[in-house]
Order: sequence, then C-alpha cells, then structure tokens
Amino acid sequence: MSAPRLFQFAKSTDPAVIATIERNRQGRYDWQKRACAFATAHGAKDGSFYPTSFGGRWDVLAINTKDEPTTGRWKRMRRGWAPYRNNPLAKEMDAIRFTCEPVPGLPSLLHSAEDPDWRHYVMTPTPFVHDGVAWLGLSHAPVDSDRNESFGPQWVECLASEYHAAREAITQ
Repeated sequence: MSAPRLFQFAKSTDPAVIATIERNRQGRYDWQKRACAFATAHGAKDGSFYPTSFGGRWDVLAINTKDEPTTGRWKRMRRGWAPYRNNPLAKEMDAIRFTCEPVPGLPSLLHSAEDPDWRHYVMTPTPFVHDGVAWLGLSHAPVDSDRNESFGPQWVECLASEYHAAREAITQ
C-alpha cells in the first residue's frame, strides 16, 4: 500500500481538472449575480448580501441594507436582514445556492495537525487557474489521518514560490 499524497502547494495541467475549476468559477459568478438581483429587489440598493460557504457550497445568509425590507417579514441578523421562515421569500432566498463540482483528484476536506494550543484546522481546497495551470495552496500542511483523502495523480507538488507567483499574477 502506498502512502497518501498530501501537499500544501500543488498544481495540475490535467484538462478535466482545469475544465471543472472553470465551470465552478462560472457557477459561483452566476450564483453571485442571482444573489445580487435578489438583494436589490428587496432593498439593498447596491445589491450587496452576506454569503456563506463551506465545503464547496455557497448560500445567501442575509441581504445588506440599513432599513428593514418592506417585502414581507424580515428579521435583523447580526449581519443584514433575512426573511422569517414563514415568509415565502425565505424559500426563494434558500434556492439561491451553488454547489461546486468535485475537482478530480482533489479531496473536498483536509485536516491539519494539532498546533501547540490543541487546535487543528479543517481546510476546503479552492484551486484557481492561471495560464492553463490549476494551482492550489493550503493555509496549513495537511496530515495523513483516517479523515483525509489523498491527492490524485492529476496533482503534483510545487514550490510555494511558484504558487505565490501565480496567485499574485491573477490578483493584480
């Protein structure tokens, strides 16, 4: 039995990996447009809202407006406004959701080792594409445990400097 492959920085040129990441990027963009339209329709003048995400699923937590929306009953959240469950708009807002496709060869969740304060971190890998290469960087090194999956053969380890150069290129 071979040891699991776990990387803190990785890259892939596999066409299926890149296509999946691009579909997920487009899906998140479409989800954001729907969420902004919903927020605007219910009083957020600039279409702003509070998202929530974990493990590749994106939802709308609340809309961002100072004044209470006038479309049904809403409750003040710590951040923004959300419709009460008995408001039909609650179902409409709940339907504004996007779930990412699993990226080939990439675990959906990874765990770090415990630090000296007994904390460990659960990481949801979020790769991006730059110049035809998929890149992945994790905030902590994952550890082999019964909870971790390993990376597939589509991914190879890369230097942190390579990852950071690609990240910097897309954020400028």
